[in-house]
Amino acid sequence: MEIHSGLGISAENVSITLDGHRILNDISVVAEPGKVTALVGPNGAGKSTLLAALSGDHELSGGDVRIGEHSITELSIADLARYRAVLVQSQELSVPFTSREVIDFGRNPWGCPNEELLAEVIAECDVAHLLDREVPTLSGGERARVHSARVFYQDTPVVLLDEPTAALDLHHAEKIMGMMRARAEAGKAVVVVLHDLSAAAAYADHVVVVAQGRVVKQGPPAETLDAQTVSEVYGIGVEVLQDSAGNPVLVPQRGQYLSP
Repeated sequence: MEIHSGLGISAENVSITLDGHRILNDISVVAEPGKVTALVGPNGAGKSTLLAALSGDHELSGGDVRIGEHSITELSIADLARYRAVLVQSQELSVPFTSREVIDFGRNPWGCPNEELLAEVIAECDVAHLLDREVPTLSGGERARVHSARVFYQDTPVVLLDEPTAALDLHHAEKIMGMMRARAEAGKAVVVVLHDLSAAAAYADHVVVVAQGRVVKQGPPAETLDAQTVSEVYGIGVEVLQDSAGNPVLVPQRGQYLSP
């Protein structure tokens, strides 16, 4: 199957039920090529489940997920790996692969290396000094950078990232977010789960606010990350400021809890 660039990914009326509990309820989201779509919301909102649904890793109770014109149910595992790359939250490895081996896994769907791209992602993710280290011996942040390099090395039209900066220091978090932004500007559809709302405002083109398994609001950051919406969804008062580029910066108001 020929894989074209410039493909988006969409969830159409997606619902997921696990152990009798409705986790996602009739969610529709479109992540366009050339844009970063951020999924935000409180713990347990369904963000990671939605990302897993988009990746094809969760059986749907209703609805459909499409990459371009293809329903993911029509795609083989091999084809799916050429359409989308996925960074999940938990990256535990029981086998002592080296960092270089893990990064090389990113090219398995294509059956051939890309040395130019490999050198690029190794430098961008700052993992050159880790290549011969076994991944289980690395710190959490170092492992996160190695797996990010693997995902970017896979070089698929759709990139799905679940909290890619959660374990990273400020320097490396900004580098990974910059890589994400650059891939979108190169025509990829990037979907990212973020807890840092200010980062979502600065880097995303489209923000999807999720709560209790539903989409509360979606649109450009300035329209979705307003004080009222964020306060109601997260249960705490917030003040919305602006950074030097005019992006919203959200500051929690200490002690102003709106719910337990």
